[in-house]
Amino acid sequence: MYLCISLLLANIANHGLYDGISIVCSKGNCQNHTTIIAGSIIGGGTGIILLFIVTLLCCHHSKGRPLQTNLKFVNSTNHKIYKHELYDVTIFTSGIWSSRHYQSGMWHSFSYFMLSFDPKLFKVTGSGLDNIGIFTIDGTYSIETGRMGLIKTYQLGTKKRTEDFKYQMIIQLTWNSETHQFEGKWYVQTNKYRGTDKFQLKFTKQQQQSSPNNKENSMY
Repeated sequence: MYLCISLLLANIANHGLYDGISIVCSKGNCQNHTTIIAGSIIGGGTGIILLFIVTLLCCHHSKGRPLQTNLKFVNSTNHKIYKHELYDVTIFTSGIWSSRHYQSGMWHSFSYFMLSFDPKLFKVTGSGLDNIGIFTIDGTYSIETGRMGLIKTYQLGTKKRTEDFKYQMIIQLTWNSETHQFEGKWYVQTNKYRGTDKFQLKFTKQQQQSSPNNKENSMY
């Protein structure tokens, strides 16, 4: 067997693939082995092609989807913020926030919206309006990891989407103490579009709470 393989490789090197196989086969004693080797070469090549196709299909299917769910991302133990920031709840302040996202090689302008943080349930909710349409936000956050996982849902009939269902964007963000903002990625996967890129979220100002005096004054 090993002699046959040696002869085959030597003849392939000297005479090419098909001529080399023919010469070795003419010896008679290696014909069966040569057939097995040739079949293995062809089968291996087919397997590589099939593997490549499957990989492309998997990449296309997963495009626009994060590797982890929002809950797993937020509570991931492989990321811990500095200890002095561990109990800094001020990075999760209810009020007006601004965000921008990177798409098609450029940053898109900031949009402003309300976010409210529930310190007991560690839930975040919000709503707003941007250049795509009216949206709501639901998600979760963790003070321990300094992360947020959001789902941004656009209402039916948004002006830049033609799907007959609600258009959603998954957003996963991590607090950056140097830039004082949350940074991460957005993910979108619909029947007509799949994509992902950078996303930034920054606190702008606290929500103004109306006092009883203001309510009384507003009646006059």
